[in-house]
Amino acid sequence: RSFTSSASTRSMMRGQMKQPAQPSINRAQKEQQEAMLRSGQVPDDVGLLQDTFVLPRASGDRWSWRLRKRWAYTRLLEAYSMFAFKWLVKPRPKFELSKIAPRAAELHKEMYSAFAAGNLEIVQSKVCSGLFGSLRARVAQRAPNTYLRWSVKRQLSSPKLCSYKAAVLPGPKGESSEERNAQIQAVVRLHTLQSLQHVKKVSQRVKNKLVTKEELVGAEEEKESVEYVVMQKTLRRGKMNNWQVWGFTNETSLQQLLKEDAKK
Repeated sequence: RSFTSSASTRSMMRGQMKQPAQPSINRAQKEQQEAMLRSGQVPDDVGLLQDTFVLPRASGDRWSWRLRKRWAYTRLLEAYSMFAFKWLVKPRPKFELSKIAPRAAELHKEMYSAFAAGNLEIVQSKVCSGLFGSLRARVAQRAPNTYLRWSVKRQLSSPKLCSYKAAVLPGPKGESSEERNAQIQAVVRLHTLQSLQHVKKVSQRVKNKLVTKEELVGAEEEKESVEYVVMQKTLRRGKMNNWQVWGFTNETSLQQLLKEDAKK
């Protein structure tokens, strides 16, 4: 989903704004994470939870019997995971499902505004470490004295909760329900009209004084965007943290489903 229509800016946006859908975890990283979990440590990025499913919007795919069947199956798994989570963890968690989609829109706006301005430190606690590192690397690649002005012009449809999963993580033997570690992930669809403006800082002397001005580079660009934001909450030793942005994912396609079934 490129943000702009021009080829040169599309290339820049791919390097600056779009995030990978599902970061892969190699074997060594996975083994390291499993060792951390067994010792009671909980990293904030263990990947996208298994069987996360996003129903496609296109009617031709949306009403595919095979996709609908898998969607119904994953919804049952989600309901079971929420029930199990509710009874395996103390104090009993509050899900507050109606508040998740609006919160996702808020965090999405805060994160991208900070990223555009090149001031990521103000949102570090609101973004998972893997995504934060990726954003920081992309800011470092920008030309000196340049930044972006990004904004959401309006919501083209209301933010929608597409998936909600809870997973109790393995921990030390004999841990109590008050000491458990877990992660919750929610996928929220955001359908927005966004704008982007490239800005460059230029210094010049005016009456023997060095003055820095901002120059607009090109015209302001607007683009309709559909994004699936993955939100995450981590429970550490019975204490629930706040929502963070984990990253982004895509709709589940029929081709993807067929590939997964072929591997089984």
